[in-house]
Amino acid sequence: MAGGKETPRQKLINLMYLVLLAMLALQVSSAIIQKFEFMNESLESNIDETNGRNQQLLSGISAAVDKAKNNPEDVAVLKKAEKVRKETQQMLTYLNDLKEKMIKETGGRDENGHLVGVKEEEAVAQMMLGTGGSKSGEGYSLKAQLNDYSSMVNRVLKEINANKSYAALALDGKDDPLFQKDPDQKRKDFAELSFESTPLVAALAVISEKQNRILSMESATLGKLAELVGAKVIPVDRLRPVVKSSSKYVVAGTEYEANMFMAAYNSNYKPNMSFEENTIDVNKEGIGEIKFRASGGNYDATGKVKKIWRGTITYPKSDGTDSTYVIEEEYYVVKPAIQVINDAVQTLYKDCGNKLNITVPALGADYNPQISASGARLIRSNQPGKVTVVPNQPRVNINVKNNGVNIGDLKYRVELVPQPSFEVNVDTKRGASKNELRGLRIDVIPNESFAKSNPDDAKYRIFKIEAILIRNGIPKLGPLTYNPNTSTLRDFAREAEPGDRVYLEVKEVKRKTFDGRTVDVPIRTTSFNIPIR
Repeated sequence: MAGGKETPRQKLINLMYLVLLAMLALQVSSAIIQKFEFMNESLESNIDETNGRNQQLLSGISAAVDKAKNNPEDVAVLKKAEKVRKETQQMLTYLNDLKEKMIKETGGRDENGHLVGVKEEEAVAQMMLGTGGSKSGEGYSLKAQLNDYSSMVNRVLKEINANKSYAALALDGKDDPLFQKDPDQKRKDFAELSFESTPLVAALAVISEKQNRILSMESATLGKLAELVGAKVIPVDRLRPVVKSSSKYVVAGTEYEANMFMAAYNSNYKPNMSFEENTIDVNKEGIGEIKFRASGGNYDATGKVKKIWRGTITYPKSDGTDSTYVIEEEYYVVKPAIQVINDAVQTLYKDCGNKLNITVPALGADYNPQISASGARLIRSNQPGKVTVVPNQPRVNINVKNNGVNIGDLKYRVELVPQPSFEVNVDTKRGASKNELRGLRIDVIPNESFAKSNPDDAKYRIFKIEAILIRNGIPKLGPLTYNPNTSTLRDFAREAEPGDRVYLEVKEVKRKTFDGRTVDVPIRTTSFNIPIR
């Protein structure tokens, strides 16, 4: 988008759209599907609000033209405004119909009004992309109509010499700055980027975002037209407190943001505002900014909790007295999902260095975790969320906070290090020759799951083996206890004859831990009988 400034709310909507596109590339879970639903609800709420404001703006232009006795130049401006408004409404209707058709194609709604096919992807793809790579779906008509709308707005702005223009609303990957450097995405067209492998609720959010963009473009265009007829100045005869929040849904640990202001006021007066009984700064436009870090609570089954913040606006009246308006604004705190990256996310091993990477994707750049544990020693790294947990109790509870706000707990059961197994380097059925006795070796094989999740704790060595050379059922040599790291069975090799057998029993095994300690490994009796051939 080029020219002009975007409102903070529109910037937020643009950011939400970027997050939406990024999330479409992931395997969506039920938790992420809920986030899409919250996002779409917020977008649709903003559509209704902005649509109403734009209608009021058109009414203001009409009133200004009528007040000026229908000056021909002003009438021409009004006609342009009416044309923009008409085409905007046609686009909104078209997009609403498209969303309803998409809902119908994926199963409609149940008796409670909930989407039946909320996760459905295939039906969305067939409708929006066409079948078999035909590119005959609704997405290609959508692209054309979106770009026709932006072209119409740019023509109107050019006709009134406004220093403002807009980029196309629907871009292919090669033209979109977000994707043009991505070798996988830049080859895709707009429809594929927006609706390929996309669940229903995410596809609805894509279209809702376009509706917001359309209304934002209309609002800016009507504003330029209003300036031409003096409709920008509207006499104030009524005051109403208004709250503009970025979203009613906020993830625990992130900041809730809102603007609190009077919908209409005299610029010679400045209102006084408070938030939770504390005075807040009011800018020259009469707007007070609300910002605080949201905390969680008793989340419901859908993972959210309803909260309310309170504020006041005191505004001077013309007779010298003041009017105070009390505001109560509800918002919802959404429980963030904690993710753990580790091969053994349900089990930790006692006295071992269990490495976990604890993340909360919803927090994004705001992620600044404080992690604590009971039932274990915690070793922190210099990277947020990456810790080593050394359990010393049967159960471990890991608590995650972000900037002091509690996010949640991770609970683990603790297991003892599993027994390793042993392998001898000769075929016990075929046996070994006298010369092969010198190179006879027993290897320790760690438990596969343990070695995968805790490689730094799965380093074993045998320190003692008991060996007996048996001939005709009677010990000929031994028992001999030796360290396989420093000794061999060379004496057995000299004495052994075909038909003898060597009995080996593992006596002592040690394990090197993640922090460099050497510990004894309790093992079950393990022995091998090697025939001499």
